[in-house]
Amino acid sequence: MKKKTDIPTEDSLMGDAHTLIEASKSWPVVAGKGHPLVTTSMQKYGISSNKNKPTTTATTQVWNCVVSTLQSDELSFSRVWARLGKNKAWNQQFYVPGITRVARVKYISESQSIWTILFIYPPPLSPRVYTIYQASWLLEYSHRRQGIVITLPIDLSSKSDKDLAEVEEKGVRGRFLSVEHIHEIDGDKVEWRRLVCVDPGGMIPKCWTKRNVLSRMVEVFLASIPLL
Repeated sequence: MKKKTDIPTEDSLMGDAHTLIEASKSWPVVAGKGHPLVTTSMQKYGISSNKNKPTTTATTQVWNCVVSTLQSDELSFSRVWARLGKNKAWNQQFYVPGITRVARVKYISESQSIWTILFIYPPPLSPRVYTIYQASWLLEYSHRRQGIVITLPIDLSSKSDKDLAEVEEKGVRGRFLSVEHIHEIDGDKVEWRRLVCVDPGGMIPKCWTKRNVLSRMVEVFLASIPLL
């Protein structure tokens, strides 16, 4: 979990995001988690390793991927980007079940903010707090648009962040990392790729997280389509 002062440069974040996006295209497909509209996959990486070199050691991050390709008349790029490209955390509370409260901790720029989110899990699990940094970029290549949104967990425990920490939700802290990539393909289609690595923290077993995250991602994706 990064301190606010340790947030990487935009060039570094973009480079890492592109590396992960490209790597995800060859991740092993996970059967039984999907839906006709989506493809699901998963990969493990060593926390300190190159993201192109997966590892199965005990110190790993499990990344989950959900991809869907839709006709632009079903879900246009503009509609998706309007929700994801600006104030994504705030917008998610309207289509992600479990998000109860969202507050902006710090506005950095039109494309960068720090947010705190209170997430309610089904009983007997207790609520979790996710404090995150989000940044987004809208790009255009060969007259086709693409957007990238990254989410990183942020630690506001340092003395210099005392004022920001007062805005933060209180409770068990979880870690949430994600990269979302939306781009126009074949002229009239939109591919939406969502990559997520989550650790709810507390006493939740790793196996529970691994077993439930992909299914949850598919549910959220399907629920979000009519609301975007």
